[in-house]
Amino acid sequence: MADGRLPDAAFQGTLWNAAGAWVEQLFRFGVLIALARLISASDFGLFALASSVTGILLILAGQGLTTSLVQVPRMRRDHLDTAFWSGLAAAVAASALVLLAAWGIRFLVAQPELPAVLAILALAPPLNLLGHVPLALLRRKLDFRSIAMARIAAQLMAGTVALAMAVAGLGVWSLVARSLVEPAASAVVLWVSTRWRPRFSWRREAYRDLARVGGGITFVQLLRLSRIRLAEMLIGLVLGTRVLGFFSVARRLMESLAGLLRRPVGDVAWAMLARVQEEPERLKRTLVERLGLLSVINLPALGAVLVLAVPLVRVTMGERWLPMASFLRALAVASLFELLEGLTLSALTAVGAIGLRVVLEGVVTGVTLGALWMGLGRGGSAAAWAFACGMGTATVLTQVWALRRLPLGAGDVARAMAPGVAGATAPVLLMIGTAALLPPGVDPVAELLVPGLAGGLLFLVILRRLVPGLIGRARDLDH
Repeated sequence: MADGRLPDAAFQGTLWNAAGAWVEQLFRFGVLIALARLISASDFGLFALASSVTGILLILAGQGLTTSLVQVPRMRRDHLDTAFWSGLAAAVAASALVLLAAWGIRFLVAQPELPAVLAILALAPPLNLLGHVPLALLRRKLDFRSIAMARIAAQLMAGTVALAMAVAGLGVWSLVARSLVEPAASAVVLWVSTRWRPRFSWRREAYRDLARVGGGITFVQLLRLSRIRLAEMLIGLVLGTRVLGFFSVARRLMESLAGLLRRPVGDVAWAMLARVQEEPERLKRTLVERLGLLSVINLPALGAVLVLAVPLVRVTMGERWLPMASFLRALAVASLFELLEGLTLSALTAVGAIGLRVVLEGVVTGVTLGALWMGLGRGGSAAAWAFACGMGTATVLTQVWALRRLPLGAGDVARAMAPGVAGATAPVLLMIGTAALLPPGVDPVAELLVPGLAGGLLFLVILRRLVPGLIGRARDLDH
């Protein structure tokens, strides 16, 4: 693709990614809410405890190699074949480790269903690996239309299977089935969307090319994922599966919100950063404009979660899930810090500072998990808030070092986020004021909708003034 067409391709990619993300995440959100009404918090916690093991192994199973295909400057056919077969071999090894863990964990944890859940989840690494190379190819081409179609199809099929099993009373097994059907369906659509098929070929030189980039990416992804998976493991082992269920579902809801508001810009930003990595001025402008878009779209939504968490949980999931509201607020705060931390640390990979990013990701993970550990003794809600505080502390520490390596400073970050802060402040204050004026004992639906609509309408007015200018500047990055 010619450089002159890059901004237009990125803009079209953002639109397709946004449309796909909205359809996918709205469906994911709806399925999650429906499953929460059919399945207990303990079942969600049991699944999260098992996933904390398989999730980490998924990263080790060659995902860094396939992800590095987006970053390799001159990609050859050998790179694709080598990434696929190396990843498949690692995925099979990961499955064997999961089966071994399923056998051994029955002696360590008093959860009768956990070994069986782990044994079935051993299928997850190979199923996830199958779609990695086609996905990397489509991302490299900025073909986010095909990616969106694959994600939507996978969500529809996985959600339908999970809901049918939950209605049949299969509990945690509906969550297991969903986690396996989704990558399998996605892989089928991705393979149909690309003409590439693996040859029986493996080249050491190609492996070395990928490992130079993919080795660091693997560590980065491992550290980022272990931040959540180890947190869930600690909560489940110390506080039990019910508390873990509240934390896990709150995390999934925040991930759905991030998928709606952050991923459409973030995924395209990753591809853009990779293409302008050798042009400091364009890299700076890309970072500033994408951070501006992310802050304008995300900060008001996170503020709404903080204000409306209690009526949101009560209306959508019922009274039995009400303890989750505090978890939801804490993870909304953590998501605010992840917004800044995620984009700036991703930029380190784009400029080739993968070693520094690994170190900084390690700092974030260590500080966050350390804070969580100190909060576990005070209960689940305190642990969630400790996790958020640790995330905030770590983000501040790492930004100091990250910005020294990037072609922008703290002032650039502040200016980029200023429209988002301004756009969030007035709607959030209006929601707080409106909620305070509601009479005691008001209907939960009114408690949610009245402040939400008031703040939402004001936000739309502000958004109409802010976003066109930001999008216009984002499309003009080549000038």
